Amino acid sequence: MKKILPMKYPEITSYSIQSNVLSIIANYEETLPWYHSHFVQLCCDKQSLMIGFTDWAHNDTIFVPRQHVDNSLIKIKWESNICEFLINSINLDFYNYFYIDEYYIPDSNAYQSYKFVHNVFVYGYDIEEEIFFIAGSLKDGKYMFTRCTFTELENAYQSVSPIEDLLGGVSMYKYKKISVDFDLNFVVNSIIEYLYSKNSFQYDKRLHIYKDQFIYGISVYQHLDDYLSRLLHGEDKKIDKRPFHALWDHKKCMLSRIKYMGTNNLLKNADRLFVKYQIIERETLYHRNSILKYSLTKNKDVVEKIRHGINRLVENEMTLLNCFLESITPL
Repeated sequence: MKKILPMKYPEITSYSIQSNVLSIIANYEETLPWYHSHFVQLCCDKQSLMIGFTDWAHNDTIFVPRQHVDNSLIKIKWESNICEFLINSINLDFYNYFYIDEYYIPDSNAYQSYKFVHNVFVYGYDIEEEIFFIAGSLKDGKYMFTRCTFTELENAYQSVSPIEDLLGGVSMYKYKKISVDFDLNFVVNSIIEYLYSKNSFQYDKRLHIYKDQFIYGISVYQHLDDYLSRLLHGEDKKIDKRPFHALWDHKKCMLSRIKYMGTNNLLKNADRLFVKYQIIERETLYHRNSILKYSLTKNKDVVEKIRHGINRLVENEMTLLNCFLESITPL
């Protein structure tokens, strides 16, 4: 017996918790209006380099509501047999998200080398081959779809102690078909908040507690520039590609939004805007690749070039986004 739930490689791959959900909804055309209405505004924790979309609050979207099963129930009901639990869950069309020790997962850098507790997303199984189909940020931090054996996943699950398990069980996701319209006003407001670095959490009671914790919008580039300056002067030794990858995700999302809005007659001059924004997307990818190059060469000229390139990119993006706002066709 074999069952694999639908998964499609997502546009956003910065952080697996978000990529997992987007891998589900990317299979369904009815989710496109919602998707292109979101993922505009960026935020960054002041104490770290964690740049991401403010929409991280949508890890469980209206299309994929989340349920949770505590490890204590798995222990009682399934005698801690995670494989049996997962097979039962997948048979009911649930995707499963939980923490494992990647020491036991072949496509991880930690495989048979060191303990590394991280999350995994299980979306299918094959009983004859005794394998699970999994997704996550695995080898070199790259988000991927791969597989592991029943034994490997069982060992990986059992190796995580209660204090290491941030979920304390398994989060389960199941697709729910809902009709949602494109929210043009939300897009406009999000772009304005991005351009003027406004706090996008201030109106959301759930997230208001984070109002002073984050930097928003275009200001995240200044935070990134400060980090690059510390790298240049030897004040920071950690080379972190994640913020650069997150910025590339942002540009890819903007490109697909321009294309979507143009196709649906919501944006004048969409083709011209697409071509110009494509240049920004390619430059952002270049910066992402350059920081990887620096991690190998330690050539500080590379960092200096990234800093100059990002400063030009910010100016060009602000100009282009203002043109974008002027080109919007009212509903």
